[in-house]
Amino acid sequence: MMFHSSKRKIFLWALCAVTMLLLSSCGTKIAAPMLDATEAAKEPTEMSTVDSASEPSTKPELSASDHGPFPSKIAVEAIPDLPSDYLIAMDISSLLSEEESGVIYRNRDGAEAPLCEILAEAGIDMVRIRVWNDPYDSEGHGYGGGNCDAERAARIGKAAADAGLSTLIDFHYSDFWADPSKQMTPKAWEGMSPGEKAEAAYLYTRESLTGILEAGADVRMVQIGNEINYGMAGEKEEKNILPILKRASEAVRDTARECGTEIRIAVHFTQIDDADQIARKAKWLKDGGLDYDIFGLSYYPFWHGSLANLTKVLKQTAKDTGKEVMVLETSFPYTTEDGDFSGNSAGDTAELGSYYVTPRGQAQAIRDVAAAAHEAGAIGFCYWEGAWIPVPGATKADKQKLWEEHGSGWASSYAGSYDPGDAGKYYGGSSWDNQAFFDFDGNLLPSIDVFRGIRVGTVSDADPMSGYCRDPLAETSAQPESLLLNPGFEEEDISMWEVSYEGSRDPTDRQTKEADARSGENAFHFWSAGAVDFTMKQTVTVKETGQYTASAFLQGGDVGDDAEIVFFVIADDDVVVGEEPVQLTGWVNWKQPVVEFSAVEDSRITVGVHVKCAPGGWGTIDDVVLALQNADTAQENSALGQDEQKVQDITQSESDPATDTKKEAQAVSAEVKASSDTPAEPVESATEPAMEPVAEPIAEAPPAPTPAPVSIGGGGAGKLVVIDAGHQSRGNNEKEPVGPGAKETKAKVSGGTTGVSTGLTEYQLNLDVALKLGQELTNRGYRVIQCRTTNDVNISNSERAAVANDNHADAFVRIHANGSSSSSANGMMTICQTSKNPYNAPLYEYSKRLSACILDSMVAATGARREYVWETDTMSGINWAMVPVTIIEMGYMTNPAEDQLMATPEYQNKIVQGIANGLDAYFQ
Repeated sequence: MMFHSSKRKIFLWALCAVTMLLLSSCGTKIAAPMLDATEAAKEPTEMSTVDSASEPSTKPELSASDHGPFPSKIAVEAIPDLPSDYLIAMDISSLLSEEESGVIYRNRDGAEAPLCEILAEAGIDMVRIRVWNDPYDSEGHGYGGGNCDAERAARIGKAAADAGLSTLIDFHYSDFWADPSKQMTPKAWEGMSPGEKAEAAYLYTRESLTGILEAGADVRMVQIGNEINYGMAGEKEEKNILPILKRASEAVRDTARECGTEIRIAVHFTQIDDADQIARKAKWLKDGGLDYDIFGLSYYPFWHGSLANLTKVLKQTAKDTGKEVMVLETSFPYTTEDGDFSGNSAGDTAELGSYYVTPRGQAQAIRDVAAAAHEAGAIGFCYWEGAWIPVPGATKADKQKLWEEHGSGWASSYAGSYDPGDAGKYYGGSSWDNQAFFDFDGNLLPSIDVFRGIRVGTVSDADPMSGYCRDPLAETSAQPESLLLNPGFEEEDISMWEVSYEGSRDPTDRQTKEADARSGENAFHFWSAGAVDFTMKQTVTVKETGQYTASAFLQGGDVGDDAEIVFFVIADDDVVVGEEPVQLTGWVNWKQPVVEFSAVEDSRITVGVHVKCAPGGWGTIDDVVLALQNADTAQENSALGQDEQKVQDITQSESDPATDTKKEAQAVSAEVKASSDTPAEPVESATEPAMEPVAEPIAEAPPAPTPAPVSIGGGGAGKLVVIDAGHQSRGNNEKEPVGPGAKETKAKVSGGTTGVSTGLTEYQLNLDVALKLGQELTNRGYRVIQCRTTNDVNISNSERAAVANDNHADAFVRIHANGSSSSSANGMMTICQTSKNPYNAPLYEYSKRLSACILDSMVAATGARREYVWETDTMSGINWAMVPVTIIEMGYMTNPAEDQLMATPEYQNKIVQGIANGLDAYFQ
């Protein structure tokens, strides 16, 4: 340990010396040959965007005061009162790797042109470029995703400046992707304390930013961290993250001052649909005294809730922080096709939210995001990776060679050395190719006109509403008046909705989560690890004779091929007025079944939904409407009071949005291809699912992210807790899959560690605490099942999880003690899966909350050091669990003091009280 500590000190002193040079001059810190545009230029026929040695061009002014509406195939309404300095940016971090792979971009005339010039002409003001510390393995192979280090960012920034565009630098402070579920430590920072990481962040930011500026980039904004909701640079606790942010901020300020420029600093979060979390983060930065200018948020219309909520949260954040706000990431797909056999992150259906998945729908969605952000006073928005299109190649194998060689896919196989759990398994192409503003052959799409259009508008023969698949104001406008009580589930009392179900557990609840609701914040939610089979319905008596409409909105997925989901209307308790089958095709792909019928006064009308689907199927039901359309229009032979004929007319919507969308897509495709000298060849579609915006598989993909399961709620009494005392007296080295259907295997179960001072075995300690916990929970009114009550057993990790699954446990608690190569390591932690777990991702939110509740309560009860909730997909016992699960690491048996403490009955009792208190908190 002393050796490693000395190496860190030498490293920091060396970087300090470099910084002293920087403070005296803004000399180039990146080798000149790498940045020399003339020497690095390709042959003229290749028209390399970023290596052009042409003189800088001047970006045309595009403010409404200078220009009026322009002709376009896309109808775009100018945003009223949009300031001339409203910032329109686009992330183009993959550009170099795309060009190195042979991708060509064409302008409006169909001629090959540098990307930055195309974007400048289209109305873009700024490019955003992510920067990773060292995205290469030990042999120099790039990790992919553009291989975006500071040197490559400098080259892209120079090309942008030559086209008249400014630059936003997005420091991830990681060697590869950083997002809410993954904030990894850079390789060079491994083993550093939080304080040492803060100093390293200062020095790294100074050096990198100076080099980018010296290369000729016009840097106007720097992001310190990327979507840092749950961590940064390997640190998870806010007290450790804040010093890193502060030193990174100081580095930007010092560099800007020394280089005589002005650079604004942005911090970046996501999950805008969780307004409470965003408010907490805003307060954290304010209380911590961080020096920054812009609070940035990601907002993807297909993931992050309504536009109304976007405006609301941005406004509140600006008020809470006193800072400027900005949408730092957004996008929308233009096609359902997959151009590189790697699946799509979004847009697999003809409709997505309020919009058709077409170029017109893409333009309208982005226009609405820009307008909603402007309404909140935001300074602008940034479109994420609008030019990440498929690389050349007729087959997946052809493309794979380019992804591996040039890093033009989301990840190469080489990234597995740094990120084995994700990139190491699912490396491949881009799941974002259907969200670009170029088709799969590099032809410019007409939707590009949205960027100039939001300033000055367009003149078009297209229907201004052609991009919408439903009323765009539906999210904020009042729902049709419904004769049903609590039709949108906004009221807490849902007892008017009768729910019946098969099995021992109700798979439904009222969920407060705006992202899963069609309107408001609440919806009727279903999920179960077991089979789902329920009916929800409400009966009312209508007071007038007339024509009625009943409808509902449903969304969800993972329901299986044999799912039976039916919206129904019944009259007078026994006459089926209408039944509409519903097919659920993914998150927020809302389906609206409609039944129209005639009824006479005093008829009893029941409206409801029946769902029978596979285990793990999930979804929400919202805005269930029964409305009178017009009175006294029912024909005599349709009166519901007649026994022989109770049904007069059941109609479906005359319009088929999918057909309309297909026609529009075909028309736009024809327009695009007609403008190009080289017609685009058809691209074979793939059906592989994708995971996250940057995580699509090369081989077998895990399922797409899904909403969390049913909320448990309601207090602890009667809840079933399965307790697993980890390990056993004799391990079993036979192999079993690490999760359902996995090819990777691990030993079935091990014997655990042993106390360095006491000689107490971990399996015995775990059992002692498990039995005490079982008694405590029983005393508190819980139902308890122990996976084992003796040490002489042979139960694998998957079999232990099966005990919880088969008994439909409300919580699965696994008792363990920790070990480390360092005798000084101490403290408590808990473990759960990640949000992208390929086996049970729907459980993430609840397993994470269970883990956090128990960890906080144990620390409070014992006074032990709090480590963190470790999110990992490497634990077999977690991967096999189909109920909320946590692994508890009570302390380190390799720490002499902590080992002795855990062996005492008094301390074990404190641990038990803490776990029980955490379960109480979780179930409240």
